[in-house]
This record gives sequence, C-alpha cells and structure tokens, in this order.
Amino acid sequence: MILKSGECFQGIVGKPTGLTDVDGKELYIGDVVLVLNIDDYDRSHNRITSQYGLEYVCQNNLDCDYNNDMFVMGIKGSYQNHDGEITQDKEWVVFKVKSFEKVVDGERWGVVRAIL
Repeated sequence: MILKSGECFQGIVGKPTGLTDVDGKELYIGDVVLVLNIDDYDRSHNRITSQYGLEYVCQNNLDCDYNNDMFVMGIKGSYQNHDGEITQDKEWVVFKVKSFEKVVDGERWGVVRAIL
C-alpha cells in the first residue's frame, strides 16, 4: 500500500521513519497521528483542550519536492527531525492514534489517501 496526495507519492506504508511521537512510540509511514498545538495540551492533567487534526506520517517524493524527508502532513514546516526525534519547536504535540497496520485501502486523512 502507498500514500498519495493528489498525484504526489507520499511513501510506502509501513516504512520506518526514525521518528517518535510525544510518548516515544515509533512512527512509520502510514501511521495516523493526532496533532495538537502545545497551548492546547495540558500533560500534567492528561487533558486536551482542542486539536489541530488527524494526519498521516508521510515521506516526500523527489518528483514533487526537493528532498526525501519523513514528516507529519500539515505541520512539515513547523518541526525538525534531529536524531529520530520530532522537535516541535514547543509548538506541536504529536500522538500516534492508529498504526499503519490498521489502515485500509481508500482511507483518507486530510489531503492524503491510502491506495493498494
């Protein structure tokens, strides 16, 4: 299975990324993550006050972009990948909510869809 955004290839589902979510869970291409603004997350009370959305973990396509980075769709320009950890500039919090193993053909999150 692959991911596509329009005609742009966004990765092979199940490929390791070297990224982790806020709880240290490994992220793979095709995982579905919940993206929160840090101001909307109160970890001390395990409470979410609002959410940005559910998005796929993706990989850039050299045909549609200038590099081959792994990223979370929707917040790509807001964070950096340093030694396999998502450094979110204290702006974003990312939680893995669905494994790539449970994604089905045609499933769409944001502008990205899974295709067999």
